[in-house]
Amino acid sequence: MIGVIIGKKEFKRIQSGTAKNEYLPAYVAFVNAYMTPVMFFVLNSGAVGEGKTRAVVFEPGGRRSEGILPLPNRVYCRSILSPGQRELAQQIQDKGITTVYQLQSKRERDKLRHMNILRKDRSGLFQVPETKALSWQQLQNMLRKHKKVIVKLRNGALGRRVYSISKTGTKYLLTSSRKGEMNKNVYTAAGLRRFFRQRKMQRKRWVVQQYVAAKKQAGRTLECRFSVQKGETGEWMVAAKAIRLSRKGHFLTNVAQGATAVPFSEAALQAAAPGMEKKLNRASIQIARRLEKSLPVIDLGLDLMIDPDDRIWLIEANQKDQRLTYRYAGMEAEYRETFMNPLRYLLSRRH
Repeated sequence: MIGVIIGKKEFKRIQSGTAKNEYLPAYVAFVNAYMTPVMFFVLNSGAVGEGKTRAVVFEPGGRRSEGILPLPNRVYCRSILSPGQRELAQQIQDKGITTVYQLQSKRERDKLRHMNILRKDRSGLFQVPETKALSWQQLQNMLRKHKKVIVKLRNGALGRRVYSISKTGTKYLLTSSRKGEMNKNVYTAAGLRRFFRQRKMQRKRWVVQQYVAAKKQAGRTLECRFSVQKGETGEWMVAAKAIRLSRKGHFLTNVAQGATAVPFSEAALQAAAPGMEKKLNRASIQIARRLEKSLPVIDLGLDLMIDPDDRIWLIEANQKDQRLTYRYAGMEAEYRETFMNPLRYLLSRRH
């Protein structure tokens, strides 16, 4: 049996058969193909004290059960753990109850930490935008150096609360998105500082990042999403890839912010250098290998941009990849595989 840690809301949805983030047909296909049950549960203190927890289990043949069950010895984390849950996860591993793969909390998902790790890479296969903890002075430094920057949460997702900022003279242009609609506002220094205070944009929670001028398609920013995962061989592989196009004139490429997703093709990369797909594949694998040295990862969703000089830039490495890009691009087979590959990897581990 393989366990999957999920959040409380998703657990209730699975109980009612209305899962939102987990693609249940992929789990059912895995269960039947490998004759291995999959157990969904929320990590709580009972898992440590008794080695048991309430769970929903999908079994071969379409059977499904629910009850208080022992933890499996292999668990895949698909939930962002609170500090308390992360401590519990460490305890059940220390006690030898189970091994948790893709362990993720704010500590592991920290975008600033990711960038600091990757800036040490010397392969030359990809570029990393300069990224700093947000402060007023750091914002000024970055604007002087890069002219335009992105400000976002260190643990944000789905393109929420992401701002682009540029400066002309003494005025600041702040661009943001709300429900897919782009908003532009001009601030004085005092006004922008007030904006930061009102939204509690403290140094510990936010980063300021170099803006990357990516290739565009008819005024739409182009970004590649590459899913890099470990499968049954235990090696990193590119499991799926697609292209996202922002809304015209927008800077955000998240499908949750109105972007369009299409299947990957070199033809869609706007006259990129020959062999760009191969270069993107190599860069993606190198990024995963580098992050693996510092983080417990087996599954990454990489946001990659290509600039006018055909340099590859890593924008973000996502550990809780919701794989929405593939669903919206109509890539049913790839969407399914990205859920199944990590399970295959866990199944191949010897315990």
